[in-house]
Amino acid sequence: MVGFEENQTLYFKGRRLQYGAFVEVKIFGGATKDALNKFTKALCALYAKELSINPDCIYVKYEEVNNWGWNGANF
Repeated sequence: MVGFEENQTLYFKGRRLQYGAFVEVKIFGGATKDALNKFTKALCALYAKELSINPDCIYVKYEEVNNWGWNGANF
């Protein structure tokens, strides 16, 4: 599931970013630090290629979720 919100102003360390992204990733269960590092690298490369956002302006937040509901039931 992916959603985009355009025309949002992002700041980092008091500096307004011309182009930036804050990405939230929810993980069912858990992941290793190595897996998260690999995913962050791939995600930043994708955003750089498709949206021309520099990786130093992309912030990724991970959240591990043990309970996830869908279609009237939980996994």
